[in-house]
Amino acid sequence: MGKYKLEATLVLLVLVSTGATLAAIDKAFRSAPEIQLIEEDKALDSEIQKTLVEIEKLHELKNLNNLHMSPQQTKVRVQTPGKCISVDAHSENHEMPIVKSAPVDYKSQNIQLCFEKSKLTSIESAFTAISQTKREKTVNSLIHRDPVQTAVNDIVLSTVFNELSKDTLRVGDLQNTFTQPMRIAFKRDYYLPHLRNTAYIMRRTLEMHKQEAVKLNRKTVNHYSNYAQ
Repeated sequence: MGKYKLEATLVLLVLVSTGATLAAIDKAFRSAPEIQLIEEDKALDSEIQKTLVEIEKLHELKNLNNLHMSPQQTKVRVQTPGKCISVDAHSENHEMPIVKSAPVDYKSQNIQLCFEKSKLTSIESAFTAISQTKREKTVNSLIHRDPVQTAVNDIVLSTVFNELSKDTLRVGDLQNTFTQPMRIAFKRDYYLPHLRNTAYIMRRTLEMHKQEAVKLNRKTVNHYSNYAQ
């Protein structure tokens, strides 16, 4: 019995040692640019995660009955009372990483954030580019389910060009080489700035409404004080 246990232990040690050796060899044969890409990818995922947590903390915005203020050139609405918030903004610096075939006459960005109580359950975003001269309309969309817990690589991307849908694509399936770092480009140049901008709009909108509530309360108190005098 002791002999069998010893043999099993030796086999396990050999497997662990072999796995560690293969991992070390794999890392050794990776080029410096490849390692740099992997590290940048991980760092972007971490920053995106932090921003998603920040957005989740702003969930009370969905409970405001009358959203009538927001930062300039934006519109914030309660899409589904107590559940979903919609944010519209002009998008001049936060574009999907795509090659344009024609000049864009109009660009807009919409993002819908849904919550279950205080939990962020989904993000759906659409970037619309319209060329009136070419009569072209392109809508690039993304869906991120359970975003705080689900990896960015599981985001589903889709494109509709002039009402014709193209095949969907996972972010994790985007090419990510030194010459074509498309996955990193999506995260760094589009998704992270888009989330940060959304967090800023939500935070400022909430602050504006809270400040207005304080002013109204002060006005009411002053009214009663003056009446009492």
